[in-house]
Amino acid sequence: LVQRRTMAVDVVVAFWAAEEAGLWGSEAFVAKHRHHLDPQNTLIINVDTVGRGTCLMAVAGEGMLPGRPVDEVLLQKWEQACRNVGARTIREWLTPLSGSSDHAAWLNAGFNRALSVGRGDLVPIALPIRLLNRILAVPAGAQQTDVSHIHSPVDSLENVRPESLDETCRAIQAFLSLQL
Repeated sequence: LVQRRTMAVDVVVAFWAAEEAGLWGSEAFVAKHRHHLDPQNTLIINVDTVGRGTCLMAVAGEGMLPGRPVDEVLLQKWEQACRNVGARTIREWLTPLSGSSDHAAWLNAGFNRALSVGRGDLVPIALPIRLLNRILAVPAGAQQTDVSHIHSPVDSLENVRPESLDETCRAIQAFLSLQL
């Protein structure tokens, strides 16, 4: 991002704390700064768990009854950026049953241009969860990214794949170039 100073956007890089304890860091940041930002002109890119896996995941929305969707045009641009760099991608909808990430604070505050990116290998969603998603009208497909390694003994630097990080960076750079 530093090398791309010609972008016509302001860039703020923030690192959140206490996600697993309840998204406290991002919630505090959004509560303090959201009034200084325009939800229509603010783009949030949340990067979480991108060090391994063969597929880039974008969160399409959050919650249940009512859900908070991410801007559809933003998701389409993300998918185009992934195609431009040859990366596989999938959309996922997060619920209290599946967990969340720091983009939720933004969506809850009315910032629907909040792209949350993760990685994993694609695995089928278990039939009981697929049925529950259908009953609760959660827009989920038949697959999801496997992030079962998070907070486990294999969640270590030795298992981070540099090629996964590189592809994620290239996809984000391609995405940002589509925003201009």
